[in-house]
Amino acid sequence: MENKEFKSLEITDIHEWSFYETKGSACFDLRSSKDVILQPHQRVLVSTGAYINEMDSNIAGQVYSKSGIAYKYGVVVLNAPGIIDADYKEEIKVLLMNHSEENYVIKRGDAIAQMRFVKMFKAVKNIIEFDGCYCRRVKMTMIKDVERKGGFGSTGK
Repeated sequence: MENKEFKSLEITDIHEWSFYETKGSACFDLRSSKDVILQPHQRVLVSTGAYINEMDSNIAGQVYSKSGIAYKYGVVVLNAPGIIDADYKEEIKVLLMNHSEENYVIKRGDAIAQMRFVKMFKAVKNIIEFDGCYCRRVKMTMIKDVERKGGFGSTGK
């Protein structure tokens, strides 16, 4: 069944692991592509093997913690929701934080986070200009004409 809301949304999952677990699921699981030991109070960037090949500019991906892992083990997506911009083409990685006092063991194929796609609206900036006699409002785009060069801090500190 084709989703009419998105003109273009295509994901490659090299392990074919990412699925919506039930018909009513809002998010699909992202799974680790490697074995990882997350030590107490450690944060780690975990590979998933999933890529977004193509996505409309008015769509964004959002990455969330798995509630069961957060509740049982204190492991959460640190920057939740993690944002996947429409122009991000690299591997989707998940920034996990272990808030517990024990190691958390992740095996290749374990569900580590969940992801969904949302419609996005870009803001327009209203500026008031004063020319000495009159005030007027000017609408300006807030979009910079810059190409993406990476992820996780690539567009700022």
